[in-house]
Amino acid sequence: MADLFSIKSPLLACYPNGEKHVVVKLFPREHGLVYLVPWWLAVDPPGMYEVEGSIQGEGPWKVGDVVIRLMSCGDTDESMYWNQWQQYLAGLAESDPYHDESAMQQLLEQTGYKV
Repeated sequence: MADLFSIKSPLLACYPNGEKHVVVKLFPREHGLVYLVPWWLAVDPPGMYEVEGSIQGEGPWKVGDVVIRLMSCGDTDESMYWNQWQQYLAGLAESDPYHDESAMQQLLEQTGYKV
């Protein structure tokens, strides 16, 4: 399977306690990764999560205790959430921070995540 950071399909971060996050963007870090969830700028604190550990697997991937996998047809609620996010993005200008990867990286660095 492709490198985790080049995947364009919807991803889920699945935690051992059953919690799931829809992942819209991943950034590698020295000891793991940071990911953003839909509407990360609209929540306080911003919707970004750090996962520490080595990245293992070819898909699904395991990082620490978290499994990152492609969203499947059985993920109904998460798929609906992803579709709402995609519709929202389609209505935004290309210059909007939600489309601008350098703005995403700047926000991560401002909050202490060096990417």
